[in-house]
Amino acid sequence: IGLGIPAEPLFRSRDDSANVVRFRQIIEQDMKTDLLRKTKVTASNERGKKFSAKMLTDGKWDTYWATSDGVNTGSVTFTFSKPTQVNRLLLQEYIPLGQRVKAFAVEALAGDKWQMVDAGEPTTTIGYKRILRFPTIKVSSIRVTITESRGPVCLNNIEAYYANR
Repeated sequence: IGLGIPAEPLFRSRDDSANVVRFRQIIEQDMKTDLLRKTKVTASNERGKKFSAKMLTDGKWDTYWATSDGVNTGSVTFTFSKPTQVNRLLLQEYIPLGQRVKAFAVEALAGDKWQMVDAGEPTTTIGYKRILRFPTIKVSSIRVTITESRGPVCLNNIEAYYANR
């Protein structure tokens, strides 16, 4: 009838479905402990207390960091209490207000110098959820800068992880 449903089964064997289960287990293990939960969070601009950068690490889906009207760029910095190994970064926009981010950059403070994090892919849109994987770096801070957005920045979640593999 043309409903877009494949005529053949999605998983051809038990091996296929077992691999999907194993893949999910690997992701869950890699993203077990959010390293940003206990960091100090600061932002270049905040719409107000209800939309502060702290909302990025509160674990709630319906809270978010937002910049003021007319402010379509901004940065948020997470500072660790001690140098920490990181190799994954998860970012989420507050989608009920639309996908806005067109470009962003991630930097890490390693030692006394900020350096760009090379995720091996363009850092354009974020959307509902974007996970960046990069070589392990030991950092004292991470900064995410929204360099271009269709309106005020509205991010509801940023998490960092260390996948020890």
